[in-house]
Amino acid sequence: MTTYNTGNPLGSVDPRDLYDNAENLDDFSNGPLNFYTDRLGVSRESLQGIRNASQYQNIGAYGAGLVFTSYNQTFSYLGDFYAPSAGLTLPYTTTGAGAGEIASFRSVGDAVLRSDLAAIGAGSGAAIIGRASQVVGSQSALKGLDKNAASKHAFLTGYASQGDGGGGAYYLDSADIVSADNGGTIIVADDGGRWKLAFSGRVQATVFGVFGGNLATDYASKVQSAVTVGCTSHGGVDFPAGPIRVDTTITFPNTAFDLHGASGTGTEFVTDVASLTILDFSACNGPAKTVNNIGLSKITGGTYGNITAIKTFNTNGLLLNSVWARGLAIGLQYHGSFINMNQCVFEFCNIGVRCLTPCVETAWIGTTFYKCETSDVELTGDNATFASSNSNHIGTRIVSWRLVDCINASISQISFIDDGTGFLPDLINLSGNCSGNSFNNVTSSGYGKRAIACIGSGVVRNRFTNLQLSNVAATDNRGVFTSGTAGNYFEGNISGYEAGVEALNTSDEFNLRVTGCSVGQVINTADFSTWSIFNIGNTVDFDNTGTTIVNLKHFEGSRAGLATIPFILANKGFSSILEVTAFPAALSWLIGDIAVNRSPAVGSPKGWVCTVSGTPGTWVSQGNL
Repeated sequence: MTTYNTGNPLGSVDPRDLYDNAENLDDFSNGPLNFYTDRLGVSRESLQGIRNASQYQNIGAYGAGLVFTSYNQTFSYLGDFYAPSAGLTLPYTTTGAGAGEIASFRSVGDAVLRSDLAAIGAGSGAAIIGRASQVVGSQSALKGLDKNAASKHAFLTGYASQGDGGGGAYYLDSADIVSADNGGTIIVADDGGRWKLAFSGRVQATVFGVFGGNLATDYASKVQSAVTVGCTSHGGVDFPAGPIRVDTTITFPNTAFDLHGASGTGTEFVTDVASLTILDFSACNGPAKTVNNIGLSKITGGTYGNITAIKTFNTNGLLLNSVWARGLAIGLQYHGSFINMNQCVFEFCNIGVRCLTPCVETAWIGTTFYKCETSDVELTGDNATFASSNSNHIGTRIVSWRLVDCINASISQISFIDDGTGFLPDLINLSGNCSGNSFNNVTSSGYGKRAIACIGSGVVRNRFTNLQLSNVAATDNRGVFTSGTAGNYFEGNISGYEAGVEALNTSDEFNLRVTGCSVGQVINTADFSTWSIFNIGNTVDFDNTGTTIVNLKHFEGSRAGLATIPFILANKGFSSILEVTAFPAALSWLIGDIAVNRSPAVGSPKGWVCTVSGTPGTWVSQGNL
């Protein structure tokens, strides 16, 4: 509106024109109408009109009688959209004359499309674009999409809500009308459309709604879905960081797959359900498979319940890599399986690993057992080529390796470490019918009530080689303890125990170097096949005066102890060499017996040999011995 309407040309400084211009500016900026008339009588578009023009309004198809009152009104004509051009005076009513009249309008087809997309709402405009992706914030929203929409693509920004870590890019498989909803990679919409996740490689468990850290939620069914889909068709599953509660057993298909937890020990399956096996690989007797960086434990701690972390049965080709179990009844139980472990940890379990007959071709590298209650490892049955390589055992309370009715196990490179808690377990204990088993490269340091205990008549023909057994608290402990056994072989070094060897009614073979023990040997036995002990600085305690020594190769220590051996008294001598620090006492010896002077004085003989039997017999010096 203008008040004076002077009609003066542009550039006028007439105060009346300045007044009219101020009124025009007010109409332009604040007026409610789309157009206003300036001081020269020309219709101008207002700011309100400009705003409205940003969203076009279609008033129908071209024909006579369309009334245009604003420049953002459009009509459709031959597949395109048109709006009034700036030179067309409004209001205007179309005549329907055709091309001649169309010349007064301008094509705005692409602008209409942009306006329509904006008008639909955030993310939903893509529904009318065939190649664009619709954006939805949850799986439930994905289910609500129209399978007949032009867009066949959707981007899911979260499983339950935007940004929760689930979701991904989905596409509509229009040809599929039968696939079931699996909760993650195939989603069946409310109208029956099959939306499928576009991805390669392992499945992300988060797209199935599996998240870490929420202990109030049981994720077992979602974990099972992820495992079934991922391990069957996509090579495995990646799990998120944090504790994941599972209250029913997770089972695995007989395929090749990799399970991956978050880096380090970030993924942990937890439960409090008693009598539960968390991960069961019993159906996996085929291709190679691995489990990486996954922990298993009890939610509340305390008692073990009857929870087993991992179970196998005739499982082949399974590798546990950086897997750990804490505070459970059994960390790993397997039977008839070929599995390997690398850098695994079993801590505070009642039993770390239980192997039932048979356990074949199994290797461990860098596995650690820490403060397990009853035993670190239990082996039974035919363990044909069982091998432990570089396994460490720390703070075991009762028994570390327990073999019961075990045949042909081959175990190597294990070490036992005292954590200072004062527990005195048996480090290796064989009982029942144990035969043909072998332990090689066994090291202990300051630890154990009995480093090796072989008990019972069924414990026969087992071998213990390259033993390095030492203790620092020499009270009521034994390096090697045997009772009622036969044909077992012990070789290596023993030091620091109260008794280096205690042999009770056995006929085993010993080839040991015993040092720094209160008593080198406690002997209460009969008919040794071979007693070959290089005993340095220790005494000998013979509890049974009926002991018969068949082959005592080396001895150094208390001569008084030797005088009580019935074999010496009755049979007049050793069958091999006696190492002494003084001339032999006046006893009866066999011809050919040799005594070696361990510390000869200047001019004294280096040793003696018995040349004539009798009492006391005849000894002559062997100066060059």
